Amino acid sequence: MTSLRTSVGNRVAGTAVAFLAAAGLVMQAAPAQAEPDTVKEAQKALEKLEQEHSVLDLQYAKLEDQLTKANKQVATLTKDLSAQESKVSSMKGVVARIALTQHQRGSLGQAAQLLASPDDASFMKQLATLESVSTRSQGLVQQYQVEQAKVNQTKADLVTKRNEIATAKQEQAKIISGHEAKEAEAKKLLDKLTKQEQERLARLQAEKAEAQRRAIAAREAAANSRSANRTSTTSPSRSSSSNSKTTTPPKKDEAPAPAPAGSRAQTAVNAALSRLGYQYVSGGTGPSVFDCSGLMVWSYRQAGISLPRTSQAQYGAGVRVSASQLQPGDLVFYYSGISHVGMYIGNGKIVHAANPRTDVNITSLYSMPFMGARRVG
Repeated sequence: MTSLRTSVGNRVAGTAVAFLAAAGLVMQAAPAQAEPDTVKEAQKALEKLEQEHSVLDLQYAKLEDQLTKANKQVATLTKDLSAQESKVSSMKGVVARIALTQHQRGSLGQAAQLLASPDDASFMKQLATLESVSTRSQGLVQQYQVEQAKVNQTKADLVTKRNEIATAKQEQAKIISGHEAKEAEAKKLLDKLTKQEQERLARLQAEKAEAQRRAIAAREAAANSRSANRTSTTSPSRSSSSNSKTTTPPKKDEAPAPAPAGSRAQTAVNAALSRLGYQYVSGGTGPSVFDCSGLMVWSYRQAGISLPRTSQAQYGAGVRVSASQLQPGDLVFYYSGISHVGMYIGNGKIVHAANPRTDVNITSLYSMPFMGARRVG
């Protein structure tokens, strides 16, 4: 009996040991929780910061445009006010003399003046003169009142415009603070990465740009195919060989058609490239500091073309061109809502003023979310 009990106990103990061992093996075999991908997280954070930076850049440029217009209006109003005050001042003496004359005549009485006339002819002449003076006097007084009201309104408009300027400058100061905070955050992110991680980040960014290029090329090819099919359906007389033609986007390593030598577009490209390495500054429109739309404004000004001040307004300039038809000098736009702009220079590259970390530089056409392009030169 004792032997049986011992045998059973040994089997139970052995089973327990085996169970625990198996449990231990299972625990060891379970994968540890995945470590966060520092580089991918940095990539996402940097992309978000870049987009937020471009929005701030757009807001600042809009305020700068508003300030420019407001300052011009203030200058015009100030000039108008000076002229108006001079006009009112010259009228004031005349109106004062009229008021004094009317007061003096009022004390004598119009009837007494008429009764003192020696004859009918003199009476009629005196009556006509008094009526004429009275009418003229009323007109001058009314005109004086109108001109004085203009002075008051101009002063009020000046106060309004100056308040607008003060508010815009306060908003700009807030935006600058926001810029600085985002730049510090981006720098902190990059400083944490090792050299190998930074190299991997660059590869990931290049891969994402290439994926965007392929997606846009495929989308444009599909659109061209649909257009060709519609043309084939509506034009049955054309040959089947001509109906089958579609516009194929250029391959990655194909250079697009260059802007004609000596053209205004090429002049703008040359101007923009001459500013490589120049400082990025919010609101900058050259010749030594630039923001994204400011670089486009300055570069095209060198070619004799005037562009709107902001990236959103520039998106409405010129004519639309597809990514497959880009030529040097075309303006290219980024982010939903359009908050950044660069200039295509050929070979899948753009020149742009991005931020204080990179200043005016050259980058890939698809380094940011591509939204469209316009030809203005």
